[in-house]
Amino acid sequence: MAEFKKEPKPKQHLILAGLIAFVSTFLPWISVSFFGQTISTNAWNDVGYLTVIGSLALLLNWALPKLGIKYKLPLEEKLFEKIATGLIVAGPLFMLYQVRAEFGFIGLGLWIALVAGAYACYLTFWNKESKRKK
Repeated sequence: MAEFKKEPKPKQHLILAGLIAFVSTFLPWISVSFFGQTISTNAWNDVGYLTVIGSLALLLNWALPKLGIKYKLPLEEKLFEKIATGLIVAGPLFMLYQVRAEFGFIGLGLWIALVAGAYACYLTFWNKESKRKK
């Protein structure tokens, strides 16, 4: 927790948005009723994998150096964060498109992932405070 508090506020918010998005992948994303049967699915069964990959990449990029594991990203860190946050928000967007095509109901997990992904994108792409040099 002490390592987390040492990070600048925008980075803390980005990490929390990634964590919230990852947790939301376990909640129901869509429900489809078919002949009296309701089938519910989460992000682990469909295009929500994009959110899983993006949020895990974001969280591991922060956590691994804190655990003493050294590695070098093939990209600049800001570009890596932009790609990861893009993946986080892409999962819910693709799932929304799919639900529209299947006449399903949108679950709580999808909404949480969409809001967390949108906030992460805001922090990565448009937030002036996070663009300042440290």
